[in-house]
Amino acid sequence: TKKEEGKILLGSWQQLQDLWFKVMNVPWDHLEKKHKKGGRGLPKTGTDVRKALIARCKREGMEHEAWVIEQIGNWKKLDKLNGSFIQPLANFVPLKVGEEIDPLIQDVHKIPPPNRTHASYLLHGTNTGRLACSGVNQQQFPEGDIRTCFISRWRGQGGIIISADYSQIEVRIMAIEANDEGLINALNDGRDVHTYTASLINGIPEAQITKELRTPAKSVTFGIIYGQGEPALAAILGVTVGEAEALKAKFLQVLPGLNSFIHQQHARLREDGFVTTRLGRRRVIPEINSKNSHLVAHAERCSVNMPIQSLASDLMLMAMGRINRRSQAEGTYLVPVNIIHDAGMFDCPPGRLLSGMRLIRHEMVVRPQELHNWLIVTPAADFEIGVTWGNMMEANMLEDVVGGSDDPHNLRPARIELLGYPQDYPLLVEELRRGDYQVEELEYTLHPSEEEQKLGKYRWVIGVGDEIPF
Repeated sequence: TKKEEGKILLGSWQQLQDLWFKVMNVPWDHLEKKHKKGGRGLPKTGTDVRKALIARCKREGMEHEAWVIEQIGNWKKLDKLNGSFIQPLANFVPLKVGEEIDPLIQDVHKIPPPNRTHASYLLHGTNTGRLACSGVNQQQFPEGDIRTCFISRWRGQGGIIISADYSQIEVRIMAIEANDEGLINALNDGRDVHTYTASLINGIPEAQITKELRTPAKSVTFGIIYGQGEPALAAILGVTVGEAEALKAKFLQVLPGLNSFIHQQHARLREDGFVTTRLGRRRVIPEINSKNSHLVAHAERCSVNMPIQSLASDLMLMAMGRINRRSQAEGTYLVPVNIIHDAGMFDCPPGRLLSGMRLIRHEMVVRPQELHNWLIVTPAADFEIGVTWGNMMEANMLEDVVGGSDDPHNLRPARIELLGYPQDYPLLVEELRRGDYQVEELEYTLHPSEEEQKLGKYRWVIGVGDEIPF
């Protein structure tokens, strides 16, 4: 588009340079050296530069200039949201009832029902073994209002979206691979695993671990799982690379089983040229034979990362299949609508919330241990429920899971503890009542934790019955 007098293209970095540094005269001498080289002898215009310029303008009393840069940043976020998600979503939503079908489409039976999206999931779309998504990329939709456009097909009749997430599944798999008794016991006892590892690193009881001590232990744990190098770990913790190396070495020293697993994976990769998960998925990593030491180090980290991430994803994928088959056979009729790595999402019909949650929990928590004797760390599933994907509330069914209470045919009412935003709670209760659920509001606004309070979240407890009254 040709530049017009008094107008600029917000997507043009050259025109933003002219606006900020020539027209508005925003100071930029404080920028880091890497940010000063944006072409044409002027700085870059990316997110980090915008933040630095806004902070400088506010310090200098240039409130109007700071406001302009902030608004341009907001526009860029909305433009990305529109281009990456809203427009593709509009392109993939099928024809509405009554609209003319394109004559080029021969098989009309392949057209999904109106106003429903059908994503495509790729079994071999990633190197790590996780699923990839194409078409309507439902794995990448950002949190926020855009998710509220995904609703139950039974909305207004008691339809509820259920999301079930494997809790810390990758940490649990890491503990299994490490065969570390202390780590396994901590997870099976329901203790905070990062507090446990921090207590080992610092040599003090778990009760004395502070947030400042827990955070580095957590970062090292996930750094190992996700294949991060020491420079990346140092950047996250805000320490030197040497300090990050020392912290990681101490971590592996107090968890010798994990250290042995890592060295075994490196040796297997060098010998075979590939690594394999416990379920047989294989990844070839030719970079292990490279003469470039950085590529070799990356390959070694991948040999540890892949068996953990892949196994977590495959456990969820297999659970989704079992849930789908069993719910159709037994009359719960849950509809799988999305899978994001180790989390599955289901559309739950009216009157099936409790039986659906019990079935999901059984197939995610109980059944895997019956099928896989190596699964010596008990899985755990965290639930969210809501009227839309954007209005989800954490949901904890407060009942004893021992003795058959996970049986989906168990119609006993249950108490559900909810955690979420105040505006989402009445929407959920109203939708449940529309579906002829017996709903009793038992406790209101229970005291949330300090962190939850900062987020503006509250807790409620409701009593819910499917087909029988209280």
